[in-house]
Amino acid sequence: NDAQNICNMFVTASRQLAKNIDHHTLNEHGLSKRYVRCLQISEVV
Repeated sequence: NDAQNICNMFVTASRQLAKNIDHHTLNEHGLSKRYVRCLQISEVV
């Protein structure tokens, strides 16, 4: 699934990015909001 592959690449990049961003950009679970949104999109696809 191309959408899943794209999401997986995004997740990998977002994990690397998360190491460099401020804590206030993370939600209570420690996941970036973009990561959560990507998961929601991947569930729809």
